[in-house]
Amino acid sequence: MVFAVNPEEFSNITGESRVHIFYASDLGGGLYRNFLCFMVSLSCWLLLLPSGGWAFSDSELMSLSLEELMDIEVSSVGRKMQKVSESAAAVFVISQEDIRRSGVTSIPEALRMVPGLSVARIDGSKWAISSRGLSGRFNNNKMLVLIDGRSVYSPLFSSVYWDVQDTLLDDIERIEIIRGPGAALWGANAVNGVINVITKNARDTQGLLVKAGYGTEEEGFAALRYGARVGDRTYSRAFFKYFNRDRLQDYKNGNASDDWRALRGGFRLDTMPTSRDELTLLGEAYSGTEGQQDEIRDLNPAMLYNFVKFVRWPAAGPAAEKGLVLGVLGHGPLQEKLLSLAAEGEPAPLARTLQLDSLQELADRKHELQVLYISRSAQHDIDTVLGALQGAPILTVCDDELFVKQGGMMNFVRHNSRIRFDLNLDAAKDSNLQISSNLYDLARVIVMGGVSRGGGR
Repeated sequence: MVFAVNPEEFSNITGESRVHIFYASDLGGGLYRNFLCFMVSLSCWLLLLPSGGWAFSDSELMSLSLEELMDIEVSSVGRKMQKVSESAAAVFVISQEDIRRSGVTSIPEALRMVPGLSVARIDGSKWAISSRGLSGRFNNNKMLVLIDGRSVYSPLFSSVYWDVQDTLLDDIERIEIIRGPGAALWGANAVNGVINVITKNARDTQGLLVKAGYGTEEEGFAALRYGARVGDRTYSRAFFKYFNRDRLQDYKNGNASDDWRALRGGFRLDTMPTSRDELTLLGEAYSGTEGQQDEIRDLNPAMLYNFVKFVRWPAAGPAAEKGLVLGVLGHGPLQEKLLSLAAEGEPAPLARTLQLDSLQELADRKHELQVLYISRSAQHDIDTVLGALQGAPILTVCDDELFVKQGGMMNFVRHNSRIRFDLNLDAAKDSNLQISSNLYDLARVIVMGGVSRGGGR
């Protein structure tokens, strides 16, 4: 939870002073289903309302001449309102009309419209954005990003959490982008430029707004906003939004396991105590889950082979007659290492390795397997996989830290710069497998009798 008060005054040519107070909180999980049900119910109810009270304003930008376009005012160049034609910088402005017509669903996607700005999408929820060719996710400390004049740069991360910097796109008035040095006014983080997301005043967002939709990539999204006047010079608004975005495909056209869902709510209160001063109070709370592509890349296949030596299968069956068969479901770095070793000849005690590209292929060939490694790209189907293998004498292995708590038998994890493993003895017993007690002291976590406890080290 973060609470921040920014007492810095932003003065413009009229001498107005503004104080921004910002509050943000990271909610726990478990709210998605209730919120989505609420939004769907509310959307259906609102569709029955009469439309007489709805009003839409058309943008006048397309009717402006070139001279009038140069008279558009920006505030990010000199920290005061001034015309674009008088700004001593390369400025690009994304208007609300641009955002609406483009159909983008996030701020990083909107920034792709800016010439000279490098916008790289790393996976479904992670971005690297900068200019002058100096872009990276972990070291992008030369591009200052502001939301309503408040820096969202993270010193611990040395960059910006673009998956966290979100709001209702309909509430954005404009996005000002300066390509070039701005450190003299904004500080060291503005060496290569400044991105300033400016949201609308609460008095400009009065009334009710409801949005909802469904698609193949945007698997579900909904938004609700309501603005009201609470005094002679005081206006407020509150909003909620939810989205569920499908995973992308990896370089082998497999599932990248980077699906993304988030729930966010917030409010804004604008008041003018005097004719020269304005006070803004902002607050947001959010919660989300993100998949990721990265596996434990330095995990050695030999660790898996050595572990198999400490597991006993039923006396009768394919394992006793032909040796063990390892199945690899999905794609990832460890999968490639396993298959490369298989091409050189299977190390004992394994007889062969099978590549399984789909759940259907797993169902068709599970009778051949004694060991199944679930790659990162297939981990979104863990519940389905474990359900299909229930009771079968197959050792299930993964590198997801929650795997043994979901019913898997073993998972590799990184702990204090070391590769460790967790065991689920209950799941092994249900599949008639016996795991040697020699591994108990080496395990990080052991699930036994429905209870998780620490291992010997």
